[in-house]
Amino acid sequence: MHKPVKQYLKTGFNLCLISSQSSKHFLNKPLYLLKFMLWYMKKMIASSFLFCFLFFQCQVVNDQQTKNKPTNTNIEERINKQIKEDIAYYIECLNTKKFDELVEMIYPKLFGRKSKNDFKEELIKQNIFGVYKEIEPYKIESISPVHVYDGDNYVQIFCSGDVKLHVSGEAASTIERIKMELELSYDTSDSMIENNTIIIKDAYFSFIAISRKGSNFLWQYIEVDKQKEPFYDQIIPAEILDKF
Repeated sequence: MHKPVKQYLKTGFNLCLISSQSSKHFLNKPLYLLKFMLWYMKKMIASSFLFCFLFFQCQVVNDQQTKNKPTNTNIEERINKQIKEDIAYYIECLNTKKFDELVEMIYPKLFGRKSKNDFKEELIKQNIFGVYKEIEPYKIESISPVHVYDGDNYVQIFCSGDVKLHVSGEAASTIERIKMELELSYDTSDSMIENNTIIIKDAYFSFIAISRKGSNFLWQYIEVDKQKEPFYDQIIPAEILDKF
């Protein structure tokens, strides 16, 4: 019996070089050759089907991951939505004198050397003295892009609305001085007094929102006071203030 000389695979077909006697033996039995060819074709079809199936599955997974991956636009929309809700709640707390909740939303560096509790006590004392602020109605005009510095996020929110400072009790005797201070804080001279309430109609004002690194976009706020603006570089990086 002769041994095969050489076997090799080329372009997906098995080309077998065998001895002449083996070749004659194989050709004398065409049924075996037919069965072999059918078996080989089935194997190739099954392999092709498996490859196509796996490729399709990988493509579906990849498309799904791409679809679920957050884009910069989606992140910005979520941030803007959250900030709008925060500003609405901030103004609600201001108007309804929810000082505990209001203080939690204020950027802590604005307290200076005071504790959070001391800052809250000051707000309560002002109210007892006869001075409290209300903003109603108001409108958010625009929100700046997010600016990042050293891992912290900064956003400026521009608003308009009617600012009212209610003055009563002991404070009523100094209402003209309080009116002047309010105008300086909002950089305007267009205010009026009605029934011991100082009103600035359609005032323009802004907030700075800060989200500290690692806070998972928990925002805290500074209601911009034009009189205090020159001192903000002590609590906000100059690079950020330049962009605002």
